[in-house]
Amino acid sequence: MELRTSRLALRPVSSADYGVMVRINTDPELMRHIHTGIPHRHEECSADLERAITAWDQDGFGPFVAELLDGTFIGTVGFGRPAWCAEAMPGPDVGWTVVQAHQHRGYATEAATASIEWFFGAGLGTTLVGIHNTDNPASGAVMQRLGMRWVRQTVHPQCQYPIELWETTAAEWRAR
Repeated sequence: MELRTSRLALRPVSSADYGVMVRINTDPELMRHIHTGIPHRHEECSADLERAITAWDQDGFGPFVAELLDGTFIGTVGFGRPAWCAEAMPGPDVGWTVVQAHQHRGYATEAATASIEWFFGAGLGTTLVGIHNTDNPASGAVMQRLGMRWVRQTVHPQCQYPIELWETTAAEWRAR
């Protein structure tokens, strides 16, 4: 399966994407706003990849690798179950990470739009949540551009920093 936009190709993460996990999950700047804010070690990236593949196997959704149509890697977008955040459960949540060289070009919004359209169109759920660290307002701006509804501010249960919860339903998505 592959999703396409006018500028992007999105494909489910696969066992060949260890390098994708390393590129994102070991980058201090990209990881700054994710969970503990600490980049993963290379050896942790294998488990990160395995979790991503397992999500696709168990839930029928998970992270997509996002590339320009010429194959240039730009990041990931997709879905997970935020078990770490009871207030967001049962989820799923939608999220994205775009590497620095491709930020501020609308790719996160474009990729998220395509993946959410696919998610609701495939009947994989009726509600999606978005979670972002309030120190990362750019992520909240993407949620706003997507037409997600702000729900509340709360605190990351393990790390104790402020996060915001956003939401959209299939009906809201179709009506936007």
